[in-house]
Amino acid sequence: DDSRCVDYLLSRPEVDGGPCGRTFEDAFMLANPDMFDIEGATSDERALCAWERAKAIKKSEFALRHAIDVTNWSAPGYILDGLRWLARDANANAGAPTDPPVIAVDAPEAAVAQNG
Repeated sequence: DDSRCVDYLLSRPEVDGGPCGRTFEDAFMLANPDMFDIEGATSDERALCAWERAKAIKKSEFALRHAIDVTNWSAPGYILDGLRWLARDANANAGAPTDPPVIAVDAPEAAVAQNG
């Protein structure tokens, strides 16, 4: 239930009834639990595990590592939701061949830029 999340605009559960991230980093960890050994018997325990691990990292090192060195990951669901929202709006306004590129998200794990 998405109502469990404090701020849906920041994050949402990766799976129904799952934990919600409070920051990009812990949402990223929850979207990729095997990469970060996120453990816990309950949704709340997994959220706390990710939160504690995210607090212990430096944001810039985390971002660079997962942008350059480690590239086999899934984006958090709230980011994919935003990309879908942008694509829907851009596609509704597309039409002329001179329109700027739009973002099309066909699958949760894929975001592809395409010319309109």
